Amino acid sequence: MLTENTGTHFLDSGGSNGRQWQRNQHKQFSFSDEITMDDGYAEIPLHIYMDTMFDLDDNTAKWNRILGKSYYWTGEAADKLRELYEDIDFDGYGAMDNNSYNYENDLSQVIQYITFEYNGEYYCILQVHGGADVRGGYTNSQVFKLNDIDYFIHGQSVTFYDNSTHNEFDSYYQIEGDDRYKLSDDKTHFVNVDTGEEVYPYSSGMGF
Repeated sequence: MLTENTGTHFLDSGGSNGRQWQRNQHKQFSFSDEITMDDGYAEIPLHIYMDTMFDLDDNTAKWNRILGKSYYWTGEAADKLRELYEDIDFDGYGAMDNNSYNYENDLSQVIQYITFEYNGEYYCILQVHGGADVRGGYTNSQVFKLNDIDYFIHGQSVTFYDNSTHNEFDSYYQIEGDDRYKLSDDKTHFVNVDTGEEVYPYSSGMGF
């Protein structure tokens, strides 16, 4: 999905080859990749988040064969599954319909999704944004089984914990704005300037 051609348009800001799906085609994705940080942000590699949070089963194989016959936005994909399976629950516990562009998170790419429950398991209809303008340039919808519905949102953000002082920070912006800490020269962690404690980023999206 990260390299799926989501098209081009002369009015968007991607130039000739600057869209995310085009850049991804030249990347070497590794599942040993770490959270990256720089002045102003921390970033969770989307491919590792997806590998952590998602799984496949007989249901996803069946549904993705159906959805693969045409292009579906997440809402259209949900409507299609509703037509075929009356016992799919899009309104119960864990139900979400959102785009990560609309809230704070640290994922390396935008996703939009709808979650639902079926036979006691939780699933996600997902599109990855691969274009330039966030209003378009999304992959076709695919369905994944969720490994843990409660960590699905929590795993999209980076946190920090200082063992020497027990200070906890819910975001990069919190620890960056605290004068007691500075970003290391190699930009892999923060350092407590008083204790010398190294404070590394953590996210459940990188693995449980």
